[in-house]
Amino acid sequence: MNFQAARKSSWPAQGSIVLTRATNLHMLIRELVRSLGWTVTEATDSIQSALHSVRKGATTLLIVDDTPDFPAIETMRHLMRDPVGAITPTLVFAQDQTKAETPALQRLGRPSVVEKPLTPSKFQPAFQSLVRRWDEGPWLSLRQAKYEIINGNLNSGLKQIARLSEQEAVHTLCATTLSIQLRTMGKIKEAETLLLNCLKRSPRDLGALMALGDLYIHTAMPKLAHRVFAGARNAYPGSMIPVADLMQAALMMGQIQDAIGYLYTMFKAAHQMDKVPQYLARLLYSEGREGEAEKVVNHNRAAFSRIQAAWNSAESANNLAAAG
Repeated sequence: MNFQAARKSSWPAQGSIVLTRATNLHMLIRELVRSLGWTVTEATDSIQSALHSVRKGATTLLIVDDTPDFPAIETMRHLMRDPVGAITPTLVFAQDQTKAETPALQRLGRPSVVEKPLTPSKFQPAFQSLVRRWDEGPWLSLRQAKYEIINGNLNSGLKQIARLSEQEAVHTLCATTLSIQLRTMGKIKEAETLLLNCLKRSPRDLGALMALGDLYIHTAMPKLAHRVFAGARNAYPGSMIPVADLMQAALMMGQIQDAIGYLYTMFKAAHQMDKVPQYLARLLYSEGREGEAEKVVNHNRAAFSRIQAAWNSAESANNLAAAG
């Protein structure tokens, strides 16, 4: 699809994609957006598939569901690691149990947030407001720069985004997007400087904070990363968004007890329960805290048996290597 006429038709394709694991949600969304002149092109739980659709031009707006097994904060975290995803208009749902995340979500990029349960009176005004925002001023210019990038005109798109970084409304999104692209080009110092300057202007912007922490993780500087993620946690103490990253930085520094503490924080909040119990149990078991590990996975004896067997196998291999 050619996006060169973006100035004349600001939405080259009025198609949205629903990121969800719920079976029938996309059918409801399809009916809600149809009256607004939009379509749902696809429903998927694959973030990469959604981003591929955006890059092809089939989708110009993302709708992100929020469920216990598919938390919106994790989906947004992934989208904000992609230079195109970071500047794609996004509407996010917030389930009742995660409403405390809303202030942080609104600063992780600039999504519109709609609290569940979903109703037309909640969804349609938020959807229309999101479309109007990205249809004027620097938001429209930023979207046009994205069209340049996905059309293969990377340098032109990046230059437009660099110019737009002077605009207060979009400067954090511009800095985040440019920093990701600079990092992929190996220009680490330039990416760091860009984000630090951005955070001087907007010290509580979660998107820029997480991008800076990611940069330090990527360049094997876990102490700096931990400091940045801790700052994000202090800025949004009710949010789970930085906790997994704090855990990763702690592991990279060899601070196993701190990593266990962060995993316990997620475990008690029932966050990422498809992953956290096993990661937590493995670390507890490695530290000789078998009783705690067993309690963590007592709902899944098979999981604990796999962890125990893997640990014993690794220990046997180490003993053989030492004997040899």
